[in-house]
Amino acid sequence: MKWQTKAWGKVSNLMRLLTIVRILLREALSLRRFVYLNEKVRRTYKAVPKRFVDSLIRLGPAFVKLGQVLSTRPDLLPTEYIHELKVLHENVPPFAFAEVERILEEEFHKEVGDIFASFEEDSVASASLSQVHLAQLLDGTRVAVKVQRPEIHKQIEGDLRILYWLIRACSLLFRETAANLNLPEVFEEFERYTLQELDFFHEGRILERFRENFRDWPNIHFPAVYWDYTTSRVLTMEAVSGLRLHDVPRVMDFHTRRILNERIVELEMKMFISDGFFHADLHPGNIFFSEDGTIRIIDVGMYGELTPELRDRFVLYWLPIVRKQKDRAFHHITQIAHRTKHADEEAYYRKFSELLDKFYASSISERSLTKTFLEVLIAGAGHGFKFPSELLLQAKALTTAEALAFVLFPGFRFAEDARPIIIKEVANRAAMKQVERRLERTFPEWLLLGELPPGSPVQEDNDSFRELWKEVAKVWAKECDDRPKNGREIKHGEYAVEINEDIEPVFNFVTRLAQYAHWHPTYTKRSRVIHVDGEYVFLTPEVVGSVFQIDEIVDGVRVRSNGEIVAFERNKHFKWRSPVSFFPSLYLGTCFTLSRLAENRTLLHEYFYYIDDPLADFFLQRELLASEDALDFHIEEELLGVKAIIEGKRYNPEDIEFLWNNVVCVTRIFPEKSAYQRQLKALSQTRSATDNSFRPGM
Repeated sequence: MKWQTKAWGKVSNLMRLLTIVRILLREALSLRRFVYLNEKVRRTYKAVPKRFVDSLIRLGPAFVKLGQVLSTRPDLLPTEYIHELKVLHENVPPFAFAEVERILEEEFHKEVGDIFASFEEDSVASASLSQVHLAQLLDGTRVAVKVQRPEIHKQIEGDLRILYWLIRACSLLFRETAANLNLPEVFEEFERYTLQELDFFHEGRILERFRENFRDWPNIHFPAVYWDYTTSRVLTMEAVSGLRLHDVPRVMDFHTRRILNERIVELEMKMFISDGFFHADLHPGNIFFSEDGTIRIIDVGMYGELTPELRDRFVLYWLPIVRKQKDRAFHHITQIAHRTKHADEEAYYRKFSELLDKFYASSISERSLTKTFLEVLIAGAGHGFKFPSELLLQAKALTTAEALAFVLFPGFRFAEDARPIIIKEVANRAAMKQVERRLERTFPEWLLLGELPPGSPVQEDNDSFRELWKEVAKVWAKECDDRPKNGREIKHGEYAVEINEDIEPVFNFVTRLAQYAHWHPTYTKRSRVIHVDGEYVFLTPEVVGSVFQIDEIVDGVRVRSNGEIVAFERNKHFKWRSPVSFFPSLYLGTCFTLSRLAENRTLLHEYFYYIDDPLADFFLQRELLASEDALDFHIEEELLGVKAIIEGKRYNPEDIEFLWNNVVCVTRIFPEKSAYQRQLKALSQTRSATDNSFRPGM
């Protein structure tokens, strides 16, 4: 009896093999004929790709899963086939609840009633490998329980063995075709995805990884895993619910849909660029929306990972695309691909250029950036450029996500919404340590020729690099000093105050600020600035061109530089500018403007400004000066300090005599040392205590 059972098993396996071979051979021949048809003729043969999908369904779960993987590979199958394969992502008939009970009891060694307080018999979703039921734990928690189909593991392993030998046979009999289609790699990808999806422990870990990546995003939610109720065949997750995509336009207003749309773009860019770990099957069945703007994502069985190099190339491809730099984009897309012996770069570039020209000339409803990206990859495969399967999976995932965004917000333009996110990510990749490491490897070639060295860059000798860098720094420093200083002024904070004093002493006082010891009364966290009295002033007869020392502590950083007077009219205005000591290409300054309101009453206005320069953006993003509010507070404190000193007569009259009277030659003036300077050491100990923790003696 045992021998008969084993013999029947062998016969059954042989019959299964012959069935698979017969069906796949028929579909392969049909596919070969189909690809040679033009688009018009293909429309009359829609039954051919539909029969292919029906055949996969008849062959069973392993081949349904194969079809799902092939649906992400438009480089291997025509568009008509890819479209028909979408049906494989929809529900399939569920298996009996009696089997569900049996599997649960086998996995947990308990009756269902001892595990769950309630368990719904009807499944809410059913797929080729599993189905999902809603349930309630004994403590009342609502959960979704994913149960693997009975005997599915054994069936799929048998079919995988058959497919493995068929792929090997095809690779030997049809070497060139198998190489062009990259059949071994396609099978390895399919096998990996399928076996991973059969291990629910693995899927649980993937869910946890997505949750961790988005833990700081309150409006993006992946369900929690209940590990005490999870095995390799049963996955118990937090039950999630919400609106389906087709309900959103009916329920939510324009503004909310716009926010949801932006959020989808942000989460996609985070997955593709920042994390390199992405949900590869974000179709409408795997996403829920809430009216409070929360997006809930389920079913992470199909996911992808991008290497850092692929992520960088993706960014470097997209940036020139949106800037219409075709040659640059083509360079980066071909750097990703493997060139076969039949690769035709010129022909591929012509097709690439044609696709982009169509994209630039079309409306968003006709052709989108993500679909064009997918077409570029497909065109590359047709011209001998093989792209990594992860990149094709990413391209397919992008088009799927874009389709979601179009339903939410029909006027959506992916390129425009994604561009600022991509630019920000480029900036994040430019961390100084990372730039320094790359410079060490490639600096001489890049500096002289603007190119990278051939082959794998070799780590430069550190001493040699620093010696070269030191000399280059000297050249760059001189260029910073020589940069034009008369560009457009951009205001960045201002304030005004009325002072009960005549305009003459107020103006004289303002022009002596760099020398006067006690003019700035407080240090606060709001402005984060404390002034140190100046040590010298250079005077010229013409006033404009005179130099005085800027000496301040800004958020713990001591800033010392020479301020140059650039505009001056007695009792009217006084403007200076200064290169920042630790970033000398940036020129900052302030302008004081005075007007007489009445006798012994003066309006004093001050604004801070910088000279517009590409490098200025770098400095102004630093925390110490990025906040315009902080500068407003700083100037407010400054002018209120002037008002308090002048109105309180807390100065020596001779200290504010007009500074430039009778000046006939350049003069250097040293002011008396002050309590301010003696108390600088106390700043680091007291600055964090309270907002007005440092108050020098008056």
